[in-house]
Order: sequence, then C-alpha cells, then structure tokens
Amino acid sequence: MEITISIITGLMIIGALYAIHAKDILSSVIACGIVGYSLVICFLLLKAPELAIVQIVVDTITLIIMVAVVLDSSREEKYLKLDTQGYVTAATGVLFILIFLWFFIASI
Repeated sequence: MEITISIITGLMIIGALYAIHAKDILSSVIACGIVGYSLVICFLLLKAPELAIVQIVVDTITLIIMVAVVLDSSREEKYLKLDTQGYVTAATGVLFILIFLWFFIASI
C-alpha cells in the first residue's frame, strides 16, 4: 500500500507542476482537479473515508466554479521566450521525489 501511495503522490506532484506551467488556464484547472481527486484516492487507501468525502465535495464545487470562470474569461497565456524557471521547478520536483523515495526505501 505504501508503494501505491508513493506512486500516487509522485503523480500528484507531476500534475501540480503541469498545472503551474500549462499554456492555457483550462488545462491548469483540470490538472488541479486531478490532483485533488488523487488526494481522495490517497485518503481512501489510508482508510479515512470521512476526509475523502469532504475532499470530493470541496474539490467538485471548486472545480465547477473555476471551470465556469475560465470558460467565461477564455484568456490564454502567450509564451515569448524559453521558460528556464520551468526547468528549475521540474528538476526540484524530481529531486524531491528521489529524496522521498530514498527515505521510504531506507525505512523499510
């Protein structure tokens, strides 16, 4: 079960990084929703159904409101130059995942 939660947590980190660096806002909102619903799966695996129910309700309401606002505004980000901060963020995320897995493996 710990390996499953570690994999889901790693995917949540990747989803959050994608939400930060997505080209359009709707993709960012959808990625944030995926991260929230992944947290629900983690809560269910940790046998915390009350937290999972609350997270589903909050995430669904937030996602509906954010999608409605984004569809109403329909603004798109424009990239003019290479985003070097994205590479730094991705490298930091990968480093964090490797450190997390190292501590996880060391505890076994």
